Amino acid sequence: MLQRVPWVIGSQLPDLIDKPLAWTVTVLPSGRLFAHSLFTAFVLIAGVAWLSRRFDRPQAWVAFGIGYLTHTHTIADLGPEVFLGLLTGDLSVVRRASA
Repeated sequence: MLQRVPWVIGSQLPDLIDKPLAWTVTVLPSGRLFAHSLFTAFVLIAGVAWLSRRFDRPQAWVAFGIGYLTHTHTIADLGPEVFLGLLTGDLSVVRRASA
């Protein structure tokens, strides 16, 4: 039960950050930019990992990270061959996909 809360928060947080910035402040051209980036995901997941260790909830950051990354579509946007290349260390696949 406790692992569902960080997963739900992680899955909704990108929209809770980006949508208000796009709709009200008009800082972002679309509702999917800043919080939907891999850099922001890395920073937030690292912060949640630190907090989860500090408060003795070692599994919470994994649930948050899965929720966050599945919402931002980063795994789906990469494609299966690029994702598997990243897992195996084959960066030539990443270079071909970005060209």
